[in-house]
Amino acid sequence: PLYTLLAKASIGAFGVSEWALRLPALFGAAIFLWSLWRILQREFKDSWWTPLGMALVALNPYMLDFFVAARGYGLGCGFLLAGIDAVLAGRIAWAGVAMGLAFATNLTFAFPAAATSIAIVLIGRSLKPGFLHAALWLSIGAAIEYGPVRNATSEHFYFGVDTLRETAATLVRVTFFHHTLGEIREIERIGAVIAGIALLVGIWIGIRDQGRLTRLLGGICASCIALLIAAHLIAGVRYPLFRTALYWLPLWSLLMLACARRAGRLAAVPLAILAWWFAAQWKADYFHEWTFCANTREIAQTIERSRRGGGRVTVVATWPLVS
Repeated sequence: PLYTLLAKASIGAFGVSEWALRLPALFGAAIFLWSLWRILQREFKDSWWTPLGMALVALNPYMLDFFVAARGYGLGCGFLLAGIDAVLAGRIAWAGVAMGLAFATNLTFAFPAAATSIAIVLIGRSLKPGFLHAALWLSIGAAIEYGPVRNATSEHFYFGVDTLRETAATLVRVTFFHHTLGEIREIERIGAVIAGIALLVGIWIGIRDQGRLTRLLGGICASCIALLIAAHLIAGVRYPLFRTALYWLPLWSLLMLACARRAGRLAAVPLAILAWWFAAQWKADYFHEWTFCANTREIAQTIERSRRGGGRVTVVATWPLVS
């Protein structure tokens, strides 16, 4: 809903164009990068861990897709990182506002927003800041989401999977094999297990660590997993898949970075290799999630040329989710 409102404003100001439709996504990318830089500067100052962190988080090929795709997920991740930065700065009210805007971009951001509220309570050992944070993000998000969601039913929330292992497997695929279109199921499963173990170890380290970033990320990740499992078991909410799990990429990467910093320089080597692997996959021909739309622009241009030439234009299309 929030992205739609911003896109409408952008089109009203600049006219109908790809650039105008994608302007809110670019705005979200700017918020994401600025907030990421502030988080890393606060934690690592001017050390070489800061550019390593920027590369590890921002060069993820799947994140790069949503920095330009005219969807709200990248914008939501930008507000999520802005909220985390605000928590680290002790600005709980602004953190609630930022995460309310993240929630307003897509309902799936309710989980990391709620997890942040819980982490604030656990770390600060005080209910008041956590309640303030929760009240703000819930009220702001609900106010913007109410119109589009009020007529929704459970049938509209079909996008998802039945296990967290499948969630992890899809993120492994889009992150490490971004432009591989064939079947790589076994590699996905192995990668999901490794990423999952790394996350659990990171949470364990984060909860026990005294560093603010490590503790906060450990609390957010642990609480988010608990909330996802609870929603699935109690309400039948499906686990996130592909873009609806996008927020896990910056959370996982930042947690791994913070834990590696505690472990020493050698722990940075695998993270540097990951950043290099991400950069090596950069490609701008199509979005991983919408490969079937790769030649949409060419089709539109062909239709336009045929129309101008006075010829008859026949368009045949199928909806990819129809079995």
